[in-house]
Amino acid sequence: MSASSDCPECLDCDGDVDGSDLAVFAADFSWTDCASTPECEGDFDDDGDVDGSDLAVFAADFGRTDCPH
Repeated sequence: MSASSDCPECLDCDGDVDGSDLAVFAADFSWTDCASTPECEGDFDDDGDVDGSDLAVFAADFGRTDCPH
């Protein structure tokens, strides 16, 4: 499943940013080779890694319930 461009933090495409999405994000956190793997869903700023910058993006929308699915 791929995230919607309107709500990329909704990683499971179920319409909200919740604990399920956090679990996916947490599994990706600290990856540094996102350019070489499509499974790296937490790289919201497209810089090739999942770090604090991506966490800030995720945290800003955590709890959102209006994501398209």
